[in-house]
Amino acid sequence: MAQNPFQAVWFDLDGTLFDTAEDLIPAVNATLADFDYPLAGANVLRRWINFGARGMLSAGIQSERDDPRVDAMLECFSEHYLNQLSQHTRLFPGMDRILNKLDSKGIPWGIVTNKAERFTIPLIEQLGYSKRITGLVCGDTTDESKPSAKPLLYACAVAGHDPEHCLYAGDNSTDIIAGKAASMRAVVACAYGYVPEGENPTHWGADYVIDQAAAFESILWD
Repeated sequence: MAQNPFQAVWFDLDGTLFDTAEDLIPAVNATLADFDYPLAGANVLRRWINFGARGMLSAGIQSERDDPRVDAMLECFSEHYLNQLSQHTRLFPGMDRILNKLDSKGIPWGIVTNKAERFTIPLIEQLGYSKRITGLVCGDTTDESKPSAKPLLYACAVAGHDPEHCLYAGDNSTDIIAGKAASMRAVVACAYGYVPEGENPTHWGADYVIDQAAAFESILWD
C-alpha cells in the first residue's frame, strides 16, 4: 500500500474528533432545571448525544423526540450551550498525534457533522482549528444531513478530492451509512465515541472498528 493511501480524511465531530460531552450535558441539565425537570444523569445523556439537542432533551424528560415540550426547550438549550461551547471540550486522547501527523505529511483533513453551523463554526474557532481544517460541513450546510451522502460529497467536491480516495470516520451508524453511500475508500466506526445504547458498532458495516483514536495510526499509514 502506498505511504499515504488517502487524499483526505474526514471526521465526524462529536464523539469522533472531539469529546464535547462535558459542555453538552451541563447545557442540557441547565435547560431541564429552567423548566423545573429533574437533572438527568451524565451516563444517560451521553448515549443520546448523537441524536442532537432534541434527542438529549427528550431523554432528559423521558419522552419521545417529537414531544412538543422539547420544542419549547430548544432555544433555551441553545443559549446555555453557546455560553459554554468550548469550556471543557477536548480532542479525544491520541487524536492530537493523528492530526499533527496528517498535517506533517500534507494530508488534508476536515469535519463533516450533523451539528448546526451556529454551534460548529464558533466551536472550531474557539478551539483554534479553523485554519487547520481543509473543510467544514455542518448539519445545515447542505439540504440533507447524514445519513445522506450529500454532506460528504459536498465536502469532497469543495476540497477537490475524489471520495474514492478519502476516509470518513464517525461514531454512529448514520456516519457509516453516509460514508458507504458516498463511496469513501474507507469508513471507520469509532467505538470510543457516543455509541447509542444497545447498538454494536461491529454491526454497522464499517471497514474498520476502533476503540481508541490512536488506532487511526495503523489505518492511515501501516
